[in-house]
Amino acid sequence: MINSNQGDVIVTGSGIGGLIINAIRAKLNNKQVLILEQFTSKTPINQSQSRLFLKSLVVWLVFIVAESLNGTIRNLLLVPFLGDFWAHQISFFTGSILVLAIALLFVRWLNTSRVSQLLGIGVLWLLLTVAFEIALGRLILGYSWGRIAADYNLLQGGLMPVGLILLAIAPLIAAKIRG
Repeated sequence: MINSNQGDVIVTGSGIGGLIINAIRAKLNNKQVLILEQFTSKTPINQSQSRLFLKSLVVWLVFIVAESLNGTIRNLLLVPFLGDFWAHQISFFTGSILVLAIALLFVRWLNTSRVSQLLGIGVLWLLLTVAFEIALGRLILGYSWGRIAADYNLLQGGLMPVGLILLAIAPLIAAKIRG
């Protein structure tokens, strides 16, 4: 039994967003989280949520391929002519367009309209992207931590935080546009 005096949390109406956020909350705060979900579909919740999670991963892989191509084009075509700073700025805007376009293409396939699930998908994409960027930068490209952090420094023109926020809300934006 969960005792509120111990600081543990009860969450109702979780969806995929609540599952992700409360799993993180539980891990970071060393808390027990009881998630209560009303389910109206004929498919058991674990299958439905698993299917949504897998679909979200597939869409994220499409993002990563598209953004990797965007980065490759930036390095091969833009950097030699414009320099690193301006190439990154332009690449940020083309990458943002790619993110929104891919989200618009796939949002109906994800088959959810709940805000919590859409935001949960966005948070999942954000976390996977940060992990990918760090792994790619450190393990494959051999970047220093300073070089990786520079992409996140708004004061030095690093727009990665803005891009990650856009990525996190892209499913919600796409769902609103697609109606």
